[in-house]
Amino acid sequence: ENQDSELKAHLSEGDGVTSHALCEFCGVHFYDLEALHKHLNKKHYRCHLCDAQGKENQYFRDYRRIERHFERSHYLCRHRSCREARFVAFGSELDYKAHLKTVHMEIGEARIDVQFRVRPAGR
Repeated sequence: ENQDSELKAHLSEGDGVTSHALCEFCGVHFYDLEALHKHLNKKHYRCHLCDAQGKENQYFRDYRRIERHFERSHYLCRHRSCREARFVAFGSELDYKAHLKTVHMEIGEARIDVQFRVRPAGR
């Protein structure tokens, strides 16, 4: 039992300089951050859209959770074929609408709302 508590202390506190990296999804410790990142990329899901928007290292435990993230934070295609293909999500409404038009032949509204004001000349 004493060895167990020493191991737990070592994993969380390390050697006094650095601690071992923890996968918060699995509860498994890794030697360093590089090993943790290899694990995350192999066993979990990273949001490529967040990466492209500068929000790096957004990982999710499983596909169900990243799909929910796509629905809430990005534009997830809800068509059956795209849901089955998985990862068909877009970072902008414009890209999403272009996908709907070209892949699913949806026409929808062909306009983008742009607001600006024009001042009369001479003012």
